[in-house]
Amino acid sequence: MGALVAVLLCKGLAYALCLGSLRGGPIFPSLFLGAALGVLLAPLPGFGVVPGMAAGMAAASAAALRLPVSSVVLVVLVLGSAAMIPVVILAAVVAFVTAELLPPGRPVPPVGRPAGPPDARPAATWDDGTERDAGPRKRSSR
Repeated sequence: MGALVAVLLCKGLAYALCLGSLRGGPIFPSLFLGAALGVLLAPLPGFGVVPGMAAGMAAASAAALRLPVSSVVLVVLVLGSAAMIPVVILAAVVAFVTAELLPPGRPVPPVGRPAGPPDARPAATWDDGTERDAGPRKRSSR
């Protein structure tokens, strides 16, 4: 267990550094971290090693990607077992809902400008406050 916790901490730190420097992707490190955390939680009642690993992989990938259906399909295909589908779906949905309910963090600043305080607007708003043309203008008849 100690070695698994050390692997989780070191891999988590390396994952954070890689994502912070825009190197690497979020998919496979999150699958690995989720699998390792699932194996750590395997002694819980009702879990075994494989269901714990499946739940951890689904939860980590759904939280990182914000794509719960794709995460479920990915984990089921990686594990190759249809028996884990209910556990995988439940873990992915719970992780996705939890990740969506967390408050948004600071936006990534443009290159050369320091980050400012977080906006009060929701994360899904991409409008920068300027008015844009709604479409083609009608020609006036003269």
